[in-house]
Amino acid sequence: MEYVAKKMKEQQTGLRTVGLFAGIGGLELGLEEAGHKTELMVEIDAAANAVLATRFPNVEKATDIRALASVPAGIELLAGGFPCQDLSQAGATGGIHGAKSGLVAEVFRLARKRRVPWILLENVPFMLQLNRGEAIRHIVEELESLGYAWAYRRSTLGPLVFLSVASGSFCSPPSSRTPQPCCFRPRLRLGFQRTIKAWRVVSIGLKVRADSAGPWTQCQL
Repeated sequence: MEYVAKKMKEQQTGLRTVGLFAGIGGLELGLEEAGHKTELMVEIDAAANAVLATRFPNVEKATDIRALASVPAGIELLAGGFPCQDLSQAGATGGIHGAKSGLVAEVFRLARKRRVPWILLENVPFMLQLNRGEAIRHIVEELESLGYAWAYRRSTLGPLVFLSVASGSFCSPPSSRTPQPCCFRPRLRLGFQRTIKAWRVVSIGLKVRADSAGPWTQCQL
């Protein structure tokens, strides 16, 4: 527990983050207001990049996530709302492997290339039911294959789902890989309560406080 307490104290000073699929920087703005520091933003849309240049003039930018070899050393959080066009009820409903929403695979690639302690993903709630939950199932299976534990929360204040992910190595998980009941072990729960719930998330012009949204749905390591 001393190791966990030490890591949590370090994270309370703010995490070094990378904003993926940054859009106009709503998620990054919320993280910044919560005390975290964005060091790189990745966004391909030219109009959105014009906004980022004004709103975040001192943050390094990249355009195409597919061309990003890796995230900078020392990054502690990957955050992003990956494209929703194939997952939205009003969109093509092509599913998680569609040309747009399938770009979430780039998040997994970057996490595989350079391990980061935390990942925060956002998307539309329809992905929880589209094709019988294929999207959320695919995402968590990929995350678990990388050794991450996860929890998701559907916001009660708007059409958003937040998926928070903690590195298994952060809390020194037991060697056993036997599936456990759907709840976090105490040390992982400590990490999520003190860190994830402290984040203030601002997206699509909608302000959401994590502790005012719905409950976390949790899973085993």
